[in-house]
Amino acid sequence: MAPEFTVFGGGFRDDPNWGNVIVFAPWQMYRAYGDTATLRAYYPNMVRYVDHLSRKASGHLLDYGLGDWIAFDTSTPTGITATFGYHRAVSALARIAKVVGQDADAAKYEALAKDIGEAFNVKYATGDTYGSGSQACDAFALDMGVVPAAKRDAVLGHLVDSIKAKGYHLTVGEIALPSVFHVLSAAGRDDVVHAFATQTGNPSYGYQVVHGATSLTENWDGPTSGLSQNHFMLGAIDEWFHAGLAGLGQTDDSIGFGTLLVRPAVVGDVTRAAATYETPRGRAASSWRRTGRRLRLDVTVPPGAKARVEFPLLGGNSRPGAPADARLLGVQDGRALFEIGSGDWRFENTAS
Repeated sequence: MAPEFTVFGGGFRDDPNWGNVIVFAPWQMYRAYGDTATLRAYYPNMVRYVDHLSRKASGHLLDYGLGDWIAFDTSTPTGITATFGYHRAVSALARIAKVVGQDADAAKYEALAKDIGEAFNVKYATGDTYGSGSQACDAFALDMGVVPAAKRDAVLGHLVDSIKAKGYHLTVGEIALPSVFHVLSAAGRDDVVHAFATQTGNPSYGYQVVHGATSLTENWDGPTSGLSQNHFMLGAIDEWFHAGLAGLGQTDDSIGFGTLLVRPAVVGDVTRAAATYETPRGRAASSWRRTGRRLRLDVTVPPGAKARVEFPLLGGNSRPGAPADARLLGVQDGRALFEIGSGDWRFENTAS
């Protein structure tokens, strides 16, 4: 809060998952717009903040703050949530350092991120889960990218099984919620996200709607609790609607949407989805429609950009109909992969 006319205390004043916005706000501006000026202007502040976290760490781990705020399952150790925020900030700062030409800093923070991940595994890894075994613990570990390759499927399976056992309800708070969506979608389990998104029992978005909410509420139980009735804290699913369901985003190494990633999730009984985004290069769009076993995908790539298209084969194995200029990269995980340039493109398939 600036100016600080109200002085908060404890975790409300210093929590790694709120404080690290000093790193992530400029980083997201760079990712979206290619804006290096803001990165350079606030780089010293980012370094000071991350070094502040390092001074508070013990053995590369943090253990303070608000934890996974407003979670139904309160068993998630505060240390897991705090160290997640610390690791994210350090990892992002390493990438930022490279962009602004601070190569020595980049190497330093890359090494620190590795040390944090190793310490996290030593303290919290237990069998096929982490920490208390909560959904949040699994999601944090997977989203950090610190789960050993040989264990990733098992930890993901533990997370999915936990969600299923709760009747496709989530027990996480606002810090772990984006991680749940990220790791499920990245693993091709958008079906689990969709199953959660269509629930109406508590906790769920549908519960808020059927109990009279007209805007997103602060707490999962929304209108039946006494907290804010107009709050974006649980709004992480909006990103999944856009980049997951409709499938419009950019690759991890893309800046300013120079390389789109079009990877729609055709799930449940959803028959169509569409998203548009005004990139610095112009309008990008992804729109799909399913009729029976036929799927049509329309993509718009702005001038000067390219795109990786991952077309769902819906159980089939034949190449979908595509423009001659679309370069087929292969088939992977039930999707036909293409590389395309600027313009309007249509892909269509009928699964066998």
